[in-house]
Amino acid sequence: LVNNAHGGPLPDAKNVQAGFEEMLTFMETPIEHYQHFIEGNLYSTIRMMHLCIPYMSGKRDASIINYSSCSSKGMGRYALGTAKGAVAVMSQLAAYELGQQNIRVNVIYPGAATDTIKAAIQEPAMLEQVVSHLSKNPLHHAGDPYGDIAPVVSFLASEDSKFMTGQCLYVNGGNWMAI
Repeated sequence: LVNNAHGGPLPDAKNVQAGFEEMLTFMETPIEHYQHFIEGNLYSTIRMMHLCIPYMSGKRDASIINYSSCSSKGMGRYALGTAKGAVAVMSQLAAYELGQQNIRVNVIYPGAATDTIKAAIQEPAMLEQVVSHLSKNPLHHAGDPYGDIAPVVSFLASEDSKFMTGQCLYVNGGNWMAI
């Protein structure tokens, strides 16, 4: 199971980018934003796990790969960061229990050129923010979802990672160091 859930833009956002990138203070972030991202990220991940675990239990090479986000590591996006941080914590807790059923659970913190970044580049007001974000990445570029993230997903889904569970892998060019 690969849980690459994302709650999408906020209902009140003018565009996709505003839904993900809006930098509000803790006190400015309305509870509705938390509800939106927790439903679209944490709860959807849990629901998929609940649906799949009965079919995975006892299998020789069962693997669950959940996606978190560096937004949960201090980038000032409280609602999204809280939801994605909860996905990582829940995954690590579940890894211990599900290991007894021979199910591995790991987390990826991706950093790839998503449609959100591509959309931001099309908006002049957002271009400066994207350039600034990428300049903090030690490799100075966004990753490729197919060439950089997919091989790690394949590894975690394969028997090559049969002794890995409860791990959080940063596959984002070292971007986590700039937080």
